[in-house]
Amino acid sequence: MYTQKKTKQGRQRVLNQIIGIAHRTTANAGKAIRSLILCALAGAIVTTVAPVKASAYGAGRAGVFTTISAGGDHVVAIKTDNSLWAWGSNMHKQLGTTPSGGRRVTPAKVADGVISAAAGYRYTLAIKSDNSLWGWGLNSRSQLGNNRQGMSREQTNAEPVRILSDVAAVSAGYDFALAIKKDGSLWAWGWNKDGQLGNGRSGNTEYSGTPVNVMNGVAAVAAGGKHTLVLKTDGTLWAFGNNEAGQLGDGTKTNRSGAVKVMDNVASMSAGGSHSLALKNDGSLWAWGSNGYGQLGSGNTTGATKPARVMDGVASISAGGSHSMAVKNDKTLWVWGKNEDGEIGNNVSGRGKVSLTPYKALENVASAACGLRNSYAVKTSGELWAWGDNSCGQVGDGNGGVEVKRKTPVSVLTRVKIA
Repeated sequence: MYTQKKTKQGRQRVLNQIIGIAHRTTANAGKAIRSLILCALAGAIVTTVAPVKASAYGAGRAGVFTTISAGGDHVVAIKTDNSLWAWGSNMHKQLGTTPSGGRRVTPAKVADGVISAAAGYRYTLAIKSDNSLWGWGLNSRSQLGNNRQGMSREQTNAEPVRILSDVAAVSAGYDFALAIKKDGSLWAWGWNKDGQLGNGRSGNTEYSGTPVNVMNGVAAVAAGGKHTLVLKTDGTLWAFGNNEAGQLGDGTKTNRSGAVKVMDNVASMSAGGSHSLALKNDGSLWAWGSNGYGQLGSGNTTGATKPARVMDGVASISAGGSHSMAVKNDKTLWVWGKNEDGEIGNNVSGRGKVSLTPYKALENVASAACGLRNSYAVKTSGELWAWGDNSCGQVGDGNGGVEVKRKTPVSVLTRVKIA
């Protein structure tokens, strides 16, 4: 799923936290210590291939607001009264609270007047009712768009910073983000190592500290690990960024700093860690990119550099770190791919566990969102269910720890707004 390496600063930060924990805990608190250490380690990892969303990674569509979004180890949800709730890790103030550190194992109210939100890797973006875009959390690569960054030192913001006005949709990737304005223009900011901003540039030192206009006539955008998918108003799907696993869908494994056309007649899409999903107007689901854990749903682990048809009768989709979900027209939820942390929801977990074909996890589902190693579903009643990795409390059921994986769905929040 990732190629990972710990930075020197990250290792020191982890060591300092471990020392602090040792001074504050008793000998019988081993499980709690291991859980907090795991959260700290996650914050000290540099992803060199592809992640989250993360991202992760829900698509932002103009006029269709995202009401549940899962990042690397935290989650945000919007209730019917437009209040924003958050839970999981707060190592980088991504929950919008101070001081940084620790976690929330149940949802807590963060703000009012929020109509759409996106959880990236250790940062959060939210659109308020006046269509202004705000961000908080990790800002090491200017993913908050306020022209501040610090590769050699941690930059965080617990207080929300205003990023843009007149925003219709937003999507948060690993350490970059994109937003669609009400006029259909696409804006991007953050790290641009592999061309994921789509501005024709790339490289280790390439950033955009503030939003830049990269495309017009855009209906939806999805930021993945290190790649971006863009749906234009004419129904064409475009991609740019990292392509090491063929996740751009152009038949190559060449990174692209400018947009390449992928498909026609597309209704929606989702960008995962290093794979991509697209839903066509006829309800057919297509997948391409990395497939080491069966996240393409093809029944094998062979990757694809071009879109391949997976199933029909699909209403909505979501791509996670290395797993995928689809809500069918009959409101059933289907999940496939990596299952080491119980993200499939079939009461199985463990190293090497995968589901190569779609598994029916729930019924009466209105929408769903994949996290890095988690799954979330909003039922037609507005009840939110969650399962998978819970090391930082990101399931939200009041528990949390290394050993507390949720291998089947549990109810964690009510009155969640249905997009």
